[in-house]
Order: sequence, then structure tokens, then C-alpha cells
Amino acid sequence: MYTLTLLNYTAELIELTYELGALTRKHVVPALVAAYVAIALTIEYFRGPSRQRMIDKLTVEWERVMALDPVSQPASSLEWVWYLESLSDEDLREEYANC
Repeated sequence: MYTLTLLNYTAELIELTYELGALTRKHVVPALVAAYVAIALTIEYFRGPSRQRMIDKLTVEWERVMALDPVSQPASSLEWVWYLESLSDEDLREEYANC
């Protein structure tokens, strides 16, 4: 009888663990991801885009413009990124605002 009780408790524990995992996968993880995205967007809204995001957007815009120029070379994009990296935060924000 003791063995059956122990097996019953073990089965209940396994079932509870499975249900807890399913609950976490279906509800907790999506809620955490949504909260993280909402916080990140709120921070970006109030503080402005991060330095890396500004550089990425300016680089994409630069590559789009350079694609229209038949004489441009791919190495110019690398030089553009070096130029952006050398700018101070204020100068980068100004360049980003002009974009």
C-alpha cells in the first residue's frame, strides 16, 4: 500500500510540473516578453533612440543613397560608419535629426 501511495504522489508531482510548464509557456513567457518590449519602447520614446540605433538607421539611409550612385564603392559605407562612430552624442543626434 505504501508503494502505491508513493507512486500516486509521484504521478501527481509529474502532472503538476507538466501543467506548470504549460502555464508558463502559454501565459507567463508572453507576458514577460510583452512587458520587456513595452518598457524598451517607453524608454526609447522618452530618452530617444540609442546611439547604435541611430548609427544603424543612418547607415541604412547612406547605403540607400549610395545604391543610386553608379560610381560609389562598398568601402564608402565602412568609412561612413567610422565617421558616425567618431561623432559625439550631440553631433550624432543632429545628424540623425537631419536624416
